[in-house]
Amino acid sequence: MSKQFTAAAIMLLVQDGKIALDKPVATYLDGTPDTWKEITCRRLLAHTSGFPREEIQAPPKTERADYTREEIWKAATALKLEYKPGDRHSYSNLGYNVLAMVVEKVSGRPLGEFLRARIFAPLGMKSTRINDFHDIIPNRACGYVWSLNGLHIADPPSPTLYFGAGALVSNVLDLAKWDSALYTDKLLNADSRKLLRAPNPLNNGRTVNYGLGWEIGSLRGHPRMSHDGLLAGTRTYIERFLQDQLTVIVLTNQSSLGDPEPLANGIAREYLPDITSYLSVDATGSNVDSVVGHGERISPDSLGKFAGRYEFANNNMLTVEVVKGRLHVHLPATESDEYDPTSANSFVCAEEATTLTFLTGPSGDVTGIELQDYNGKRKIPRIGPLPSTLTAAPDPNTVRTSDVLAALKAISIGGSAIKDAKGITPGVRADFANPELDLAGIQSIEYLAERDVSVRNLVRHEGKVTRVLYYRWKREKLTRFIQVYLTADGLVTDEDVLDS
Repeated sequence: MSKQFTAAAIMLLVQDGKIALDKPVATYLDGTPDTWKEITCRRLLAHTSGFPREEIQAPPKTERADYTREEIWKAATALKLEYKPGDRHSYSNLGYNVLAMVVEKVSGRPLGEFLRARIFAPLGMKSTRINDFHDIIPNRACGYVWSLNGLHIADPPSPTLYFGAGALVSNVLDLAKWDSALYTDKLLNADSRKLLRAPNPLNNGRTVNYGLGWEIGSLRGHPRMSHDGLLAGTRTYIERFLQDQLTVIVLTNQSSLGDPEPLANGIAREYLPDITSYLSVDATGSNVDSVVGHGERISPDSLGKFAGRYEFANNNMLTVEVVKGRLHVHLPATESDEYDPTSANSFVCAEEATTLTFLTGPSGDVTGIELQDYNGKRKIPRIGPLPSTLTAAPDPNTVRTSDVLAALKAISIGGSAIKDAKGITPGVRADFANPELDLAGIQSIEYLAERDVSVRNLVRHEGKVTRVLYYRWKREKLTRFIQVYLTADGLVTDEDVLDS
């Protein structure tokens, strides 16, 4: 989020007549390489300069250590461009550090002093400044990260490494003052503010959905400008719905949390109810939130048929759920991602660059998903519904259920019990030699339903699955569900235990 302030500093100098956006950056900085001759301030601001993301890719010292401007400049000028300036859009922290150097050279002040004099002080932003690990800053939040061993204090890089790209500290009250000023001429005039949210051109005539320090687009037909921030220990997000005069700011001090954008969008929905319903979007867009205009609405009631469990890979289940009228998808032990529709049966998650197209059989039942991501397209079969949604039916084969329970008990114990067990495949006998702790203490199960999956080519522990049985397992105060996979001859070839 710091980049918007570096961009504003450049625009203030443009208004002062000291910078022209389309002049080469070499106009303002001495010693630029010949390869930079087509790099302008506008291209730096729009991330179309050709610069790599970072300028110090193999630091000779730790990131925690401070860097001088000279060290960063030397490393930056030694790097090769990744593409011809203007050919494409590629996010670059380096570009904003170079812009900060332009501000310092043209204004004759360090970036922090310029921002304080021209932006923070006039707006009364008393808690906003360039971060400095050597200073005592009242109320500065500590950043945290989460690992398998618990919560830890983060070890962020020195602010000197990202002085123009990610070095500011602030709070929501100060940022609210900044937001208010961007509706007026107090800092930036109307022409400058318009440029902040205008698409920027590429050499091929196309434009990118990035203005000057801001991502631009819309959410469900509501135009917005937004930006996120991420460093070790912190994740942030700001989104401004200009026509609605609504701004949402999310600041977190735990960088292992999920993307704060969905949280901001959820808050926005409290004030803009019409963005709650699904809207179709243009699947060719680089970002689904960048598509302006309303599309065909999809009723949340029609989403229930997609809910279920799908065989993702290597016995990992992809779970599809409907949560508050929206489609949520996740793998085991991962956070849920929200998917937006591009048609009646296709959904996209822009953050994960993944598209799901639900496949149906002759009867109209959902049989699987065609998944497209960075690795290409592939089909994954539907295993069945979410067990928690099933209503118990009469057990058509109580003897079979007794045999299944005996097999599950053996799987829970392992060792000699699994070796001597009946009703299991050789693959289960080999792969479940150790106790399956998820089934520890199982004594009884209640039949719910079953599904014929013989046409879906499922294989579990070398056994071809033809039928999936669903059972409820009540254990003390906890209700769990068990999916049991059977072969054509009725042998158990796998099981999955699910919480309600």
